[in-house]
Amino acid sequence: MKLFLQIAIIAIFAASNPAFSKPHKSLKSPHVTRNNNVMVLEYDFEEPDIITEGDFDFVTINGFERYIKAGAPVIPVKPVEILVPHGMKIEKVTSKA
Repeated sequence: MKLFLQIAIIAIFAASNPAFSKPHKSLKSPHVTRNNNVMVLEYDFEEPDIITEGDFDFVTINGFERYIKAGAPVIPVKPVEILVPHGMKIEKVTSKA
């Protein structure tokens, strides 16, 4: 039995990274739709803000952590953890903005 998993996200996200802390508690849970072996998780996020700190501009979203990696742009991220039922297989993951 296969599980088709589609994640529709209205912002930049990262699945997992030790640089992240726990997600902000005020964020709402995703809207989950299940149909046979397809599960769709939809997240709605606030509009991003641009904050100037010194000579740098940062994109921020309330409740998000900053993804910080040397040499890479600093971007807002929301780690997503999804429990897959035993015996199921993830065949596809997609995202859209």
